[in-house]
Amino acid sequence: MGLNKREQQILSVTAASWGIFLIGSGLIMSTQVKPIINTTYTLQVEERKIAQAQAKTNEIKVKDFEIEEANPLSVDVKDYLENASTLTEQTIRSLRLDTSLVNVNQAGTYQYIVSYGKKKYMGTVTVKQKEMPTITLRNVEYQLGNVSFSNYAKDYILEELTPEVYNTCSNPNFSQVDSLSTGIYNYTIVCNGTTYTGKITIVPQENIKINTPDPIEEEEEEDLTLE
Repeated sequence: MGLNKREQQILSVTAASWGIFLIGSGLIMSTQVKPIINTTYTLQVEERKIAQAQAKTNEIKVKDFEIEEANPLSVDVKDYLENASTLTEQTIRSLRLDTSLVNVNQAGTYQYIVSYGKKKYMGTVTVKQKEMPTITLRNVEYQLGNVSFSNYAKDYILEELTPEVYNTCSNPNFSQVDSLSTGIYNYTIVCNGTTYTGKITIVPQENIKINTPDPIEEEEEEDLTLE
């Protein structure tokens, strides 16, 4: 059964009223929701900033350094960090140090590793050849026929050295010395790969003078005794 004209007008007015009402409600709800969205976004930004600052604080920075040959390496991981003072104790306790690739007994450049979880940070250790102290060999003099060489380098070195340095020295080399002839000869000692040279002088044997009493004086002494 169809609607008459009056009923159609009433239905149209009712539908239009509901449409206006729903649109108005939507606008009101949209206005009310916006502050909540902004608040959530602000919290996310703040949390991100905090996380970034925390990550920057826990950033690992290893350093490169030098040591002398035969010196031991530190086992404290903090000695290998440039920014140890900015890291938390928890972070430092989580670090793992690996210096197994470093040979402290041979000069060269080596890598070490500091691990933090799955991350690895690599630094370098340069092992320098140990600097040798000044070494001077003695100039020695012997008499012909009374030449007696020592096999110990220490007996021919003027300076007082540490046992560690003495251990790098060879026995004295007297191959250029003719102990049966007078003259001036060179001898050598090698310490830590460096050759040092000294002089050995062999002089003629001195004549030994034997003092004998004068016969006349002896007779005079005898005469005095008789009196």
